[in-house]
Amino acid sequence: MVSWGSVHTLIVVVATGFSVIFGVPALLACAAAASFSILVIKTRGSWTPDGHLGLANMVTTLRLSMTLALLMGHSHLADAAIALAALSILVLDGVDGYLARRYAAASDFGARYDVEADALFVLALSVILVARDAAGPWVLVAGLWRYFYILVGLVVPRPAEAPRTLFGRVSYVLMLVSFILALLVPAPWSGRLALLGTCGVSISFVRSFWLCYFPGPS
Repeated sequence: MVSWGSVHTLIVVVATGFSVIFGVPALLACAAAASFSILVIKTRGSWTPDGHLGLANMVTTLRLSMTLALLMGHSHLADAAIALAALSILVLDGVDGYLARRYAAASDFGARYDVEADALFVLALSVILVARDAAGPWVLVAGLWRYFYILVGLVVPRPAEAPRTLFGRVSYVLMLVSFILALLVPAPWSGRLALLGTCGVSISFVRSFWLCYFPGPS
């Protein structure tokens, strides 16, 4: 799955560039859908310890499908509808993790699937905020941090992986809440909220880079 992750990152970054340049977020949706399909097919039989897809991965698939649908059809939806859908995706993000633990269905595939679905969700909201003029192109920084993190690791191998922290989880949730609210308020407040979320998650990723490359004594 490491090789898939590298290729997936490149596909998503390039597709994001074309989506923003041509103003067609659906390009990102199509590219991401194709890439995720390859992951699912490639790992068939190892989705869960018993080989089945499992409830947790089904919920992740639902989240991913909703994210792709937002990218494909956001121009036909009201801001409130997009915000409600995004909030639903955020809530479901907690459900799949609970189901994986509840039914002992955790797996390497599930962990990767969940993380990459999260990353695409953040990027999708960033692209949608730009497309709807709720924030400037700088908000894409929030959505691209995860992919930049992977690309840097390919060029400069990390001596250690950054641990998951409460600070990181709180920053992630606050960013998403800020982005969702940015869809509901008029300018200039939409841009300010988006900037707040972008700054928060940027601090979190800079901290992660530091912990990776300067882990300190064990």
